[in-house]
Amino acid sequence: MTKISFIFPTFKEEKFIGETLDQFKPCRGKYDFELVVADGGSPDKTQAVAKEHGADKIAVKKPGQSNHISVGRNNGGWAADGEMLVWLDADMRAENIDLLFKRILDVYNDPKVVAATANIWVYKNEETFFDKVFHGLVNLIIRSAYWRGGAAAKGECQILRGSTWRELKGYDENLVVSEDIDMFRRMLTKGKVIFLKDVNLFESPRRYRQLGHLKVVFDWLANYLGFVLFRKSYSKEWKAFR
Repeated sequence: MTKISFIFPTFKEEKFIGETLDQFKPCRGKYDFELVVADGGSPDKTQAVAKEHGADKIAVKKPGQSNHISVGRNNGGWAADGEMLVWLDADMRAENIDLLFKRILDVYNDPKVVAATANIWVYKNEETFFDKVFHGLVNLIIRSAYWRGGAAAKGECQILRGSTWRELKGYDENLVVSEDIDMFRRMLTKGKVIFLKDVNLFESPRRYRQLGHLKVVFDWLANYLGFVLFRKSYSKEWKAFR
């Protein structure tokens, strides 16, 4: 049975990580998987809550390491031993958890495919009309990259073939942000990258509520252009919104 490692980079996520891990409880015994929490040294109860709610491994940031999201992703990735590696944010919920597993296994069973991503939405009970329109457009823009033979993904969901990720030696830890863009571009050099159009994942709207949609878009564009033109990010730090 193909082993899947779900990896959750965290920093002060005691509010969300428990429920995120709980959604996998019905899957125990049905699939071969592990839950890996890669914590950036949270001063709250994130690690304790993760253990209580079924985390199989907790990879903690080493002394001297930066708190860049790329570092957290790598710490979790190197602690994982799955044949498929799936990075999800600590607040991520799947609309249909069994479908998520099925599509991940479909990716693994196609040797030409090395990476995938899916639709990202805001929690339905907190979603506004503007959230729905905004995320619909973002999902469409990401999907359009695949129609053109390219690849794109938001950091909230990255599904990667483990052997390819290890061959590429993980995420570039010099990148404060845009590590997701860089990874998918490098994965594309090794095989096919696809968009799972029938998989829907939901996140907290906390970033949009605190910054506003326009500021989020500005940061995305500035960081994207900085990466493409100079391989540097506009943002000087990876800021957590709690």
